[in-house]
Amino acid sequence: MGNRVIIIGGGVAGMQAAITLDELGLQPILIEKEAVLGGKLNKWDRLFPTMTPAEEVLTELTKKVQASNTEVHTSTAVGGIDDAGKSVTLADGTKIDGDAVVVAMIFSRPRSRKSMATASTTTFLRRSISNGCSRKEASAPPTAKPRNR
Repeated sequence: MGNRVIIIGGGVAGMQAAITLDELGLQPILIEKEAVLGGKLNKWDRLFPTMTPAEEVLTELTKKVQASNTEVHTSTAVGGIDDAGKSVTLADGTKIDGDAVVVAMIFSRPRSRKSMATASTTTFLRRSISNGCSRKEASAPPTAKPRNR
């Protein structure tokens, strides 16, 4: 692997990836669509189960990213990744070349029926496990059938 690693997503996973890659002597390039780093952590108050204030964790991660040799791009949307998985084209058409790309983005709302079925199955499994069902009971999620229109 070369020296430049592009990280798409400036949440906790992306920030930690940048810190770790910098410690390994690589050049991380962090791209975040929002104006600030932190992702969903910006909306949380405390982290379970330790009840650590989310702001403390975010402040520490931000300091580490700033102290590293990470090139940070905020308010920057990604338009695509090249077929080789080494370069990124931003929404404005700018191309950033690298030697590898890390995608560190969180799952968001489903946009198609197929992904809605996946989200439904995942929700079913989470509810089953949290309600104390055995793995056997949780292993048969409801089937999602496409509706004819």
